[in-house]
Amino acid sequence: KKLLEAEQRSNEWLEQNKQEFINMVSSDKQLQESGFDQFGIEQQDEKDQLIIGDTKGAFGETDAYFSFLTATDQKKRKRDNPFSATSDNLASNIDAKKAELSEQDAVHLIKRVNTALKAGNVTFIYFLAGKAKISDGMLKKVERNVKTKLKNYIMGLGLSKEEASEVMKNVTVTRQNI
Repeated sequence: KKLLEAEQRSNEWLEQNKQEFINMVSSDKQLQESGFDQFGIEQQDEKDQLIIGDTKGAFGETDAYFSFLTATDQKKRKRDNPFSATSDNLASNIDAKKAELSEQDAVHLIKRVNTALKAGNVTFIYFLAGKAKISDGMLKKVERNVKTKLKNYIMGLGLSKEEASEVMKNVTVTRQNI
């Protein structure tokens, strides 16, 4: 329940802080459902910025630091990577979101998503609720992984390796306390 409330606060933060934000995640998304917690387009100065959000929550007495887990780490610890929505499953989650938009006959939004992706106009925001923390070093590790996965994805949209590497300079990975 607390994590669901945190996701709602994340959505409210986006609505308040991102001008003309088009939220593409249904308000009835359940916590256990896979996919992005937040996904949408913000119009900025005549260009679209794709916003991908992931809400982390910890509600105990002490700070809880989230760590990126490799496939080997996941097997050893018998737990999933807490960043899987934006790393391991990034491509399938983007494709699933586009399929949803297609079913809703929102092809114009798919075009806007693809344009933002190809330009590297993408911001990943990790929303932190309660005692959830991501250290600076861990955020850098997550950023490297996310950018690698995103680069591979946008090469599939027709960009060369060199073009994809260049647009990765526009990608932002950040955290936000809510």
